[in-house]
Amino acid sequence: QTTNFQIIDEDAFTEFAEFLVTQPEFTWYLRCPNVHAEAFGFLPTYKNYDFRKRVTFNGFDNFHDVKILDFQLPGDDPLGGITAQVLTSLTNPSPFGLQLGTLNLDLYYKGLYLGPAAADGAINVTSGVNVVNLKARLLPQAGNQTALDMLGEVFTGYINGESVPVQAKGVSTQLANGDTIGWLSNGIKALSVNVPLKSPEPIDPIKGITIDYLSLVFDQQQPWAPTTFSNALTGIIGLPFGFSLNILEVANSLELSYANQTVGSITSDFSNATTRLSLVSAGQTAGELDLNLPPSRLTLTGDDDVAHEKFINFAKALIFSNDAVVQIKGSAKALTDTPVGRVLLNGIKFNVGSGLTGLDSLNRYPTQITSVDVLGGTPDNIQLQVGTALINPSNLNLTTGDARFQLSNEVVLGTVTLPNVSSFACSLT
Repeated sequence: QTTNFQIIDEDAFTEFAEFLVTQPEFTWYLRCPNVHAEAFGFLPTYKNYDFRKRVTFNGFDNFHDVKILDFQLPGDDPLGGITAQVLTSLTNPSPFGLQLGTLNLDLYYKGLYLGPAAADGAINVTSGVNVVNLKARLLPQAGNQTALDMLGEVFTGYINGESVPVQAKGVSTQLANGDTIGWLSNGIKALSVNVPLKSPEPIDPIKGITIDYLSLVFDQQQPWAPTTFSNALTGIIGLPFGFSLNILEVANSLELSYANQTVGSITSDFSNATTRLSLVSAGQTAGELDLNLPPSRLTLTGDDDVAHEKFINFAKALIFSNDAVVQIKGSAKALTDTPVGRVLLNGIKFNVGSGLTGLDSLNRYPTQITSVDVLGGTPDNIQLQVGTALINPSNLNLTTGDARFQLSNEVVLGTVTLPNVSSFACSLT
């Protein structure tokens, strides 16, 4: 049955509204000093009955069960910053409902004011699950490094599939006809909703890494820690964002695995990057990222025989096979220019194939003899200088120092020394 609820004390009802939206339960004291109760004809009729009762109801409890159904950053906001759209489900555990109209909120992260938000259309909160679409604006924070660092935490956590604790605080509410109800707007100001900003599905923004070449430089001083570098790496990326984004510098922490075993890790400093991104659909950006791996040492998992054996197997695979199937797992730091300022994405996780191809024993193409010179000899041996050209079919460059081979033709004829070997991805002479 529908009836009118007459508010006599607006200040007291405002206090009740605040309690209703924020607390897990509340108790109403009901009293009617003159109740007339009449039932079936054979039952007594009660007149002037003084009815008193305390009834406990569930409150809204700040909609404690909040889920993110969809989160979009579709583009640059015309007023500055980034436009955001959040589709949420809010669970109201109370039997009470409220016609809130247009709900206005402020968004915060660890005390940082992110920007305003408003419900897209009028809200009629009912008992149970309510789906609400919020439109928001992330404000520019250029010049405020503390704020930019915190925005980096928000973006990084969301991209990595972590739950980012955003808080939505009530500001005001307005009915569809434009009227504002004082007690309702004041009550909404007490609303504080914890919104666990988490992607409904894994994002995995780094889809793959293409290596045109990777150099490994060995030296006698640190034989188990070769120096690695490359100026020809390309990352294939896809982001659920539509705002303008330019990646300026990238630093990586890489973990190399072969045959399901971790061989070692590489930690690089920041280096310049070039971004080629395009908007492929509403709120979806994809493209390529050209980056460098500055000279960095490969660090094994330990300094024992087990770690050395894993590295030896890894090196054999690179030298003797065509496809070493090396997996790269790690995280990337990316310094980016965005509409909210220069933001550091600190630790974007990835797990992709390396695309490294092996030397295939340098047997894929015939060895070319370009010259033969006799330098001297003794009764027991002859010294030759032979010019050769070996084709390196891989994208791996090895610098190993002097390399010694056996020269044989059914039987061992002698030894061959290749001084200061550097096998570049093309040919070795």
